[in-house]
Amino acid sequence: MKIVGNISIQNKIILMVLASTIPALCLASGIFLYNDFKLIKKDMLKNLRILGEVVGANSRSALIFNDVTSASIYLSSLQTEKQVVYAAIIDQSGKIFATYTSSKRPNFKAPDTQVLSQIVTKNYISMVLPIRFEGNEIGKIYLHAELQEFKIRQRNILYLTGFTFVGVLVIAFIVAVNLQGIISKPILSLANIATAISKNRDYSQRVSYEGDDEIGKLYSGFNEMLLQIENRGKELEIYGKDLECKIIESKQLTEKLAKSEARFRQVILDAPIPIMIHDDKGNVLMISKMWTEITGYKHCELSTLENWGKRAYPGNTSLVLERIRKVFVDNHFINRGEFEITISDGT
Repeated sequence: MKIVGNISIQNKIILMVLASTIPALCLASGIFLYNDFKLIKKDMLKNLRILGEVVGANSRSALIFNDVTSASIYLSSLQTEKQVVYAAIIDQSGKIFATYTSSKRPNFKAPDTQVLSQIVTKNYISMVLPIRFEGNEIGKIYLHAELQEFKIRQRNILYLTGFTFVGVLVIAFIVAVNLQGIISKPILSLANIATAISKNRDYSQRVSYEGDDEIGKLYSGFNEMLLQIENRGKELEIYGKDLECKIIESKQLTEKLAKSEARFRQVILDAPIPIMIHDDKGNVLMISKMWTEITGYKHCELSTLENWGKRAYPGNTSLVLERIRKVFVDNHFINRGEFEITISDGT
């Protein structure tokens, strides 16, 4: 099946036509040969019987008057029948009265007259027919015919059937080659267009097909798919432009925020009063230069409010930290005033 799957659709259609034609031809040829062979052999038996009856009827007077010469003359008329190689007229006593032997088989051995019967084989036919006069049997005629002529006719019929088989197969092949385009061309055209669209990414193209069969439905479905892809592409293009604008705006805003933050940091650092900025978790984010000048503590030493409380308020750390916590929790502002702290030198 993998091999068939790699074959082009044109060759697949041709193979399908031939695959359906060959079994039909084989069946028809078999039936024809069987029937023809059967009819030929049946005709040979019929003709041989008629021939024997005619010769036997002509030989009645010879048997009655014991005229061997006349009987032999009647038998010699069988030489026009090539398939008959031996014939004999047998009298009432069972003795051979007159014989005929074909020049093709001069050494033919006559059978025993006591055991004569009709025999049909693939090589010969032997037949015994009664010779009657006024309703009484006065003798018999024995005919032995070889089936060489039958075999020749068989061979000729086989040749004719074979030539017909090949001829019909060739015609079927030619017809399949010419008609496969009805199916393969639209499909191959669609495949080529799909490849071109995939390379060029131009989804505005459309395919056309005159017909309402399965291929027409395939074309319609393909056009519908292209329409959906085209619409989605337009939507994505619009979304992409909006996203690009938003990215530009975000970038501009980020730059503004960065500049604003830089200015804010610089303002804090250069403030004339000590300033500390920390988050709600107690992490110290930055301190002003004036804070360091007054307290002697650097930012790296005051990473958290707890560190600041332990250093600046060694005896009252918990109370100070609780008051600072209320600023975030209860929006409770610390009263302004002067506070004593312990600076870095311990004073």
